[in-house]
Amino acid sequence: MFDSNVGSLVVKARTMPPGLLRRAARRAPAEIEPDPAVIDAHENTLVANEEAAARSRTRLSLHDNGDGTVASEAQVGPGG
Repeated sequence: MFDSNVGSLVVKARTMPPGLLRRAARRAPAEIEPDPAVIDAHENTLVANEEAAARSRTRLSLHDNGDGTVASEAQVGPGG
């Protein structure tokens, strides 16, 4: 059953945009695991790990230019 699940993703990869394929891959275990709670817990773990990694890359840097102005550089997620 696992092989057919992977094969299904390969077929989808030929036509789906990357974002949709990524979502489909996240839900792929649902085709083999009958308990929705297990699937939801797995997906929640994936999302939590991605969010933690994004937070660790979030930064704000301010630099006094010495002429009355301040330069800033930031990296934030889509939610700001």
